Amino acid sequence: MNKLIAWLAPRANSPVQRVRALLVMLFALGIFLALFALILYWVLTGALDSLITILAGLVFGLILLSIARLAQVGKVDLSAWLLGILLSVIIFLDVAQYGFTESIAASAYALPVVFSALALGLAPALLFAFLGGVVMWVLAFAMSQGWLANSFYHESFLSFHAPALTLYYFLLALLVGGWNRALTQLLGRERSLFTGDLPR
Repeated sequence: MNKLIAWLAPRANSPVQRVRALLVMLFALGIFLALFALILYWVLTGALDSLITILAGLVFGLILLSIARLAQVGKVDLSAWLLGILLSVIIFLDVAQYGFTESIAASAYALPVVFSALALGLAPALLFAFLGGVVMWVLAFAMSQGWLANSFYHESFLSFHAPALTLYYFLLALLVGGWNRALTQLLGRERSLFTGDLPR
């Protein structure tokens, strides 16, 4: 058991890096378990009408496990970027397919924003917020022009949803990313004081 725990433990050089690696691992594994539970629910209730969904879920699950493994072996930044980008792409595709009112995906984009703020820092979180805002504006405009034939459109998508979501993403990035930066700097100073590394 101890060998298993030691093998699963993140391999990072600093306590902060180990916490970040653990965050990536838990988030990736949590999404994997949620995906598995959702597909199982669809199978048991008969709501699943295509094997393609199961195959896509398996591929997505393997990608998530691979990302968790990258974080576990010390590739924290790479794994965090990959997971954030992967989630963003999936959410953008869902919004493009179902619009802003028939899906919660637009609001769920808070997940990659908050995750990037915790795992990567303030600047990457602001980058994800900017990306999310731009994509939501582009999708809303595309829907208004009828370029996305399968998506329902309402005039509030451009007048309310896109600007409100943009502000929402940036607010989350600033709050969580700013808190993460302040806490990381504080921990670094306290560690330096404890070890006597601060210049006198």
